[in-house]
Amino acid sequence: MRFEPVGTLAELISADSEQPGILLARCRGTTRFRVEASRQQADGLWLARAHPIADDEVLAPDESLIDTVRALAATIPTLKNSKNESPFLQPHRFDDAGWVANRWCEILPISQAAKQKLMELPDPMLRLELVDDFLRSKGLVK
Repeated sequence: MRFEPVGTLAELISADSEQPGILLARCRGTTRFRVEASRQQADGLWLARAHPIADDEVLAPDESLIDTVRALAATIPTLKNSKNESPFLQPHRFDDAGWVANRWCEILPISQAAKQKLMELPDPMLRLELVDDFLRSKGLVK
């Protein structure tokens, strides 16, 4: 299998050093990708061989999932940081099942491995259904 270099996969929105040795970076993902192999250099820099993945098909959330969409819309304002910034850049796409599912995956109190598995699912509606099941099991959505 041959791998071509991948172009920019994220856009740097802002960077700030609030204290020595700590750099806070805010980025926007531009292209989904799958890491095929990775390694860390002696200087700590991570390198990876990756290839792009097609964007999710834009699907409106099923009517049965609307409470999960509304719960995300209600949660976002409570997650603002010390600079009063929302954790998610605009535009918010509540009419897109994949976008809603992915935002939930970012903030759910589950392991990184579970988040990754969810976000790798190729079906955005299934991803949102699984998130919905989790939220209902925890009593966060009724």
